[in-house]
Amino acid sequence: MTMKENILSDINSIGNPALLNQVYEYIQLLKLNRSLKLKNQSEVIKFAGSLSIKEANEISAIIDSEFNEIEGDG
Repeated sequence: MTMKENILSDINSIGNPALLNQVYEYIQLLKLNRSLKLKNQSEVIKFAGSLSIKEANEISAIIDSEFNEIEGDG
């Protein structure tokens, strides 16, 4: 059985309408999430190359120094 067939089989075996409603709502969220990722891709891409290598390295160094250590470890 394919993954899709397994999922459909599982859904078909659900007899509880409330549970089916939860599955439906979850699927709608997945669809929305997928469409949002595709919609803003062009917005993100337009910033590609807007930082110089030096600026990118400075940002990376700041992120490394601020977030690579757990507070209290030393």
